[in-house]
Amino acid sequence: MQTLMGMAAVLAEDPKSTAPVMIIGVLIFLAVFFLFSQRGRKRQQQDRDKMINDLARNTRVVTLGGMIGVVIDVKDDEITIKIDESNNTKIRMKKWAIRSVIPKDGSGEADDSR
Repeated sequence: MQTLMGMAAVLAEDPKSTAPVMIIGVLIFLAVFFLFSQRGRKRQQQDRDKMINDLARNTRVVTLGGMIGVVIDVKDDEITIKIDESNNTKIRMKKWAIRSVIPKDGSGEADDSR
């Protein structure tokens, strides 16, 4: 505690010595900000990876292009979705092209993971 008071007294006497302290404070603030932002980004990526890995038949999805369809086949990195019931239109695409999964409760609101 006395060392902090001693530092404060030195800083009050010599204004030139405040610059390094301010720079260190800003660097610590930026480091903490960076760590928290990376944590949030990592959590979003984990949620998205889980959504993509949990894709199964009869799951309603929205693609990055905005098409809504039902998953009819799932392979390693590729899925097939049916987008039109009347003429049985199917599209094969990569799993990363899925934007969100539409919940089964029928509300029609997509779970937007962005």
